Amino acid sequence: MNAVPSEHSKTAAPRQQPAQERAEELAKANDALQATVDATSQMLELDELVPKVLAIVANVFETDKCAVFENLPSGIVRLWYWHADGKTMLPAELLQLDEEKHSLVRQLAAGFTPPTDYLGQDARMAGTVFLDHVKGTSVPEFDQWAVSNGCDLELNIGIASQGVRCATLCVYRPHQRPFSKREIVLAEALARQIGLALQVTKLSQTKLEAAVAREREQAAQERAEELERMAGALQETIDSFGKISDLDQLVPVVLQIVARTLGAISCAVYEHKTDTVFLKFWFVEGRVLHPHELLEVDKDKFGLIRMLAAGFTVPVDYLGTTVVERTRAVIVDHDAGTSVPEFDTFARNLGWDFELNVPIVSGSRAIGALCVFRSKSAGTYTPQEIRFAESLSAQLAMAMLAKDLAVQAQERAIETAIAREREEAAQHRAGELANANRILRRVNERLSMETNYRSVLGLLLAELSSIVGNSGGGIFTFDANTYALRFVLGYEDGKIVDELIGHPHGHGDRPADARVFLGWKDLTTRPAQEFIKMTPGNAAHPSNEWHSRRRHRLLVRTPLIANDEPVGTLCLAFTNDGPLDTLKLELCNAVAQQATLALQLARLSDQARQADVTRERETTILQERTRFAGQIHDTLAQGFTGTLLHLEALRVRVSRGQRVTVDEIQSVRKIAALGLAEARRSALAIRPLALDGRDLSTALQQLTERSAVPGLLDCRWSLGGVPRPLPAIADEALLNIAHEAVSNAIRHADASNIHITLAFDPDGVSLRVQDDGIGFDASDSRQRGHTFGLRSMRERAITVGGELKVISKHGQGTTVTVHLRTA
Repeated sequence: MNAVPSEHSKTAAPRQQPAQERAEELAKANDALQATVDATSQMLELDELVPKVLAIVANVFETDKCAVFENLPSGIVRLWYWHADGKTMLPAELLQLDEEKHSLVRQLAAGFTPPTDYLGQDARMAGTVFLDHVKGTSVPEFDQWAVSNGCDLELNIGIASQGVRCATLCVYRPHQRPFSKREIVLAEALARQIGLALQVTKLSQTKLEAAVAREREQAAQERAEELERMAGALQETIDSFGKISDLDQLVPVVLQIVARTLGAISCAVYEHKTDTVFLKFWFVEGRVLHPHELLEVDKDKFGLIRMLAAGFTVPVDYLGTTVVERTRAVIVDHDAGTSVPEFDTFARNLGWDFELNVPIVSGSRAIGALCVFRSKSAGTYTPQEIRFAESLSAQLAMAMLAKDLAVQAQERAIETAIAREREEAAQHRAGELANANRILRRVNERLSMETNYRSVLGLLLAELSSIVGNSGGGIFTFDANTYALRFVLGYEDGKIVDELIGHPHGHGDRPADARVFLGWKDLTTRPAQEFIKMTPGNAAHPSNEWHSRRRHRLLVRTPLIANDEPVGTLCLAFTNDGPLDTLKLELCNAVAQQATLALQLARLSDQARQADVTRERETTILQERTRFAGQIHDTLAQGFTGTLLHLEALRVRVSRGQRVTVDEIQSVRKIAALGLAEARRSALAIRPLALDGRDLSTALQQLTERSAVPGLLDCRWSLGGVPRPLPAIADEALLNIAHEAVSNAIRHADASNIHITLAFDPDGVSLRVQDDGIGFDASDSRQRGHTFGLRSMRERAITVGGELKVISKHGQGTTVTVHLRTA
């Protein structure tokens, strides 16, 4: 039998309903925040993280459209990520949408500049704006598109970086489902979480990994107050992360939120450096102590804390694993005791019975720990509290990573500044060197053109004086064998002089002993640059009196070095005795090298002229020998080859009992006589007999007829194109190349068939000699004795501006081709 509800139960039900709905709404909001924190703590790439966050936004706001826009410093805004119908499209995908169907979306993804009055405020500032596209905005085109796609209402939330909007989170809904105040607050919290991820991502520019385990909260109605408290604390920490960028300021705020939310007596943040752990921040007695304060606490009361701040090693069995490998939260019961009795006693004395030790994880490694202490009377930690602490540790991991990245960025900035200062110093020095380089360039130009070395040396002394400011100077050289020192050229009273009047060794006709004047004990070793202060009455230097009369106080002597041996010195006199800067000393060394070069060139010029005469005679003789050797090779060798080939044919006939006629013997004699005549003409540098009064084609035809031997060698001839006269040198070169190619085919290739072709075309003439001999490796002609012949042919072709090609393979014959351009 069904019970009838009492009047009390009828009135209680309506009051319970809003509370239950509020609890469910809080649980849903907390889940959304927690899921967002979880996604952010995984340190994903933006293309992985933002779609996850947009999916959470779409789910919690029960909408099928939301987006993230990027606000560039230039004022241009572009649609970055677009979530629609359960799918998030990435920037590259947005630009590939169908042009006709999604033209506006593609336009937004390509970038646009919103009107200043669109959001009712400066678009560069972060803030939250509610837009009603049904009523219309300052962009009617977008209003029309939004209404047609069910995006009547728009919640536009700015995401700030250092106070300036860098992105925007937009949530769209139909007109009949307006946003509540609690939803707006939740959306702002989610936007701040996206902003934190953007800041970390922009600093690192790499994929940030962190595997932090999460369990989804099972919120029940009876835990509504606890969920609200956790959500509020989480919201507060997220706000703090968005406002505070300095880790030393952020961690104390987080520790105070932890202590207040979890009812902790004390809490702390530790940092891991490999296996060594350091206590970095400690909340105790209502205040947070920073690292430098931890080392100054009362030694009697908090002596152990000072030890923890100085660094310590945690036993593996204390937390069940090494500190860097741990990724899960651990509850330590100090009342029951651990593997570190000393710390258990310290903790119990302060009422720290329970310790919640949560690793701060970056990637796959714990870089620190968040520890929360409270008494037994407060009870152990609930799953919701553990999840809350883990969320905060994930936030701390990002903050610590962001600080490390910021420190690295600052270090890089310092390095860049130092490099910039060095570059500016180098540029300043480069400016100073420019003038010096101008001198050296002028001297180099003069060295390359000027034959009078004294003129070059005078230019050196004058230009050097204009920069270093010396009042006088001179160049001295000496003979390495006799040590005789001679004055070469001087500079005095602003002009170049051939004699330093009154100087002990200031005239070139009066040599001095270099060992005395220069003070070099061993002139065979390389001396260093010297600085001599000239003082009245100083007799240590032979020319001291001469310099003193001219008020010279400093003498700088730079040795002239050739082939790593001293050959003289460059002397510069100054009226002050202050030190010269590095640039001027380097310039003195450079000018000394130029002076040495000028002197060496002067010494070598006479030798070079004599050597040129000798070299010219030797070159002429060598060229004549080479020409004569080539002519002998082209005439005698070829003549002998033809004679031997015909004699071989006669020998074969005689061995077979066949009769040899007088005409046949006379033919051999004629070939030998022709070869002898060619040799005589070559020795006298006369035009080849075959070309004497004949054109090239006729000479090649006669070569074919003389080379053919019945029964042994078939030699054919063909002519292509329209023949025309060629220069005599070209006729001679082509004929000799043909002679050499035929001779090679007979002597080396054992050819049976030879085909000579002369072809004329509008641009030039080509000669080809092809045989069916045994062939050879054209890349290593030395194997078959072709070296001289091939070189001779190639040189003849080059002489007349032609190009010779030889194609040959073993067993496939040889083809020699030469082409001359005549157009």
